Amino acid sequence: MSSAPHVPSVRRLALELAAFSATAAFAAFHWGALLADPPDGRIAACIGIATFVGALLALSGRLRWPSPLLLAGRLALALAALVVGMRLLGLPGEYLAPARWGEFADGLAIGLEGSSQIDLPYAGGDAWTRLALLLAIPAALIPAAALAFWPARSRGRLRIAALIVLVGLYAVAVTWDAPSAEVARGIPLLLLIAAWIWLPVLPAKSALPAGLAVLVAGLVAVPLASRVQAADPIIDYKDWAIFGNQPDVEFDWNHSYGPLDWPQRGTVVLELRSPRPLYWKTATIDVFDGTRWQDAPALAIEQSPRIPSDELAGAPAEMIENNARWQDDFRVNIRGLASDVLVTAGTTVSVEGVETTDSLPNGESVPTALPLRRGDAYTVTAYVPDPSEAELRASPGRYPRELERYVSFLLPQEGFSTDPPSATARIGDFSSEAAQHMREQLDGTPLEEVHELALRLTEDAVSPFDAVEAIEEHLEENYTYSQNVPEHEHPIPAFLFEDRAGYCQHFAGAMALMLRMVGIPARVVSGFAPGVQDEEEPTRFTVRDLDAHSWVEVWFNGIGWVTFDPTPSISPASVSENVFANRSAAPAAPDAPDNQSLSIEEAEREGALRDLPQAGGAGGGDGGSSPVGFLVVAGLGSAYGGVAFLRRRRMLSPAGPELQVRELARALERLGWEVPPGGTLLEIERRLRAQAGPSAARYVAALREHRYRATRPRPPGPEERSALRRALRRGAGPFGWWRALRALPPGGPALFG
Repeated sequence: MSSAPHVPSVRRLALELAAFSATAAFAAFHWGALLADPPDGRIAACIGIATFVGALLALSGRLRWPSPLLLAGRLALALAALVVGMRLLGLPGEYLAPARWGEFADGLAIGLEGSSQIDLPYAGGDAWTRLALLLAIPAALIPAAALAFWPARSRGRLRIAALIVLVGLYAVAVTWDAPSAEVARGIPLLLLIAAWIWLPVLPAKSALPAGLAVLVAGLVAVPLASRVQAADPIIDYKDWAIFGNQPDVEFDWNHSYGPLDWPQRGTVVLELRSPRPLYWKTATIDVFDGTRWQDAPALAIEQSPRIPSDELAGAPAEMIENNARWQDDFRVNIRGLASDVLVTAGTTVSVEGVETTDSLPNGESVPTALPLRRGDAYTVTAYVPDPSEAELRASPGRYPRELERYVSFLLPQEGFSTDPPSATARIGDFSSEAAQHMREQLDGTPLEEVHELALRLTEDAVSPFDAVEAIEEHLEENYTYSQNVPEHEHPIPAFLFEDRAGYCQHFAGAMALMLRMVGIPARVVSGFAPGVQDEEEPTRFTVRDLDAHSWVEVWFNGIGWVTFDPTPSISPASVSENVFANRSAAPAAPDAPDNQSLSIEEAEREGALRDLPQAGGAGGGDGGSSPVGFLVVAGLGSAYGGVAFLRRRRMLSPAGPELQVRELARALERLGWEVPPGGTLLEIERRLRAQAGPSAARYVAALREHRYRATRPRPPGPEERSALRRALRRGAGPFGWWRALRALPPGGPALFG
């Protein structure tokens, strides 16, 4: 016969909840300090959720339900709280779907690996690193609450285990990034531990004397603890190997397609000074050997005579002169990278500060006379086209014969051959005869189905750019990012038709191969994504080993090699949204509004602002459960979190951007900003940039771009909204935080506004 679990009295439960809440707050806010700009309100809400769950778990001990049902209910409650806490701290909802768990695990692993080398408090722009740090809070608080308040006869041991979890969260935070006055911080920790252990079981009259005794003991210990802080610690964890200097990172840029084995420790490999974000090229991988993409010198086979010598590796000098606006000078500083080739961009025109071998092979890998090592620096002049859609569509599809190499590829074969079979598309010929010619060359090979997919995707294209865009969008929208993919004999067909998941090598390799099959010159490039742009110094970019990346270059007549990146944004590489800023600058339709002249008020009058049905609902609560006061507060906190969640859903809905436009004008007026009648989003953006800083202007720029650009880039999300609120509250007086909170409430626009 099993005995009933121990249920604490109302007084003891209230004291245990108070001790848990205080200790959880102490640990969580210290952990939050690892971020330069922590979401303190969301962290506080997460603490409230954990405490509320603890109360419900403790009170569930009074229920007389069957044990299996109680167990299932308690586990479901804890799991639901964990999910809500993770969503509250920034986890996108799509990763809750089982089909996306693999991506979520990959992203979290990337964030955790990168966190070992970051500067604290973390102010970088890597979303996965920030998310990995934040999700540690609910991952510690919810299990701690379950341990502390799970109805069981062994509650004492479970409460100690919960205390260890919370103190561990605090200890890791202060060990990782030691704050000031470490010894003084030990006194509140000592009081919290004492309250956790003894306060619920002490008689009321003994609580105050016991607390004073603990406080005195802590004060007496401060001088002794201060003397322990010496240059020769008893345990010097900083000398352990995992904290030592990491060796410089090296990469093999040839594609392998198995489980990704590139270094991903978060090591800073480059620092660059550039007027705009660019893709930093190391190797042009221009030969498909029938199975994978490789750099031509790495191949141990003689190329087929049908692949002529490369006379247009880069852009001709005349083309560079005619498009001087796309010529950039940037400075490269090598930090943690070891490389035998230069890090450049686009077509390399000249290099100063480091010796290269022979002449510069424009557009290709640029080998160095001596390997690059930490501390090397040089300046590059490069031609990096950034054309608009209109310019790309206007580029004719008649290509020089010298580019035939870039519509050629080798075919799969058994064994080694000095004369491997190859296929060559009719360059620039998109006719049915050209398609049939390619079918005949691929008949019976594993690449046959790849060609048929390329034909289906490009059958409605009226220009080479339309074909490029169709293939790029198909890959972005129909395949998922994953680093843990199986090895295959023919990896690109397996990626397209079996796994439907892969990393940048799969996406870039598949896109370049399909383009060659339909007669469009293309090649694969490896190197690094733009990295993290410094907010204070926009010309400064920090690149880590996590930013190692592969993408595609496509030739456009009159323009040269243009960068396209089909890899989904979930990838670890920090790809700036501004890299293709002009790519969507297509001419507007005759009846389309102009963002230079259409005011917010005019957009409203024209019906551009469409409201969602007003959200509402009633919530019921449990009546009479003790402790009543705490549960009321916790319930109100949960209700507030629920409202914020509904606001966020509303903001991310199709009508969300229009709601944000209307809310913006109202919020600025509430905060004392004068919004002139007929003021456009562009005017507001310029004014905010001048007076409130770039973070405020970015929010408005994202709204403007989403409304008026043909490709509809994503509207601003919760992170941009928080940045706008922080920027506006600085000049809003002594109670600016409250005024900004009312004007731009957390989550999204007001439900009934």
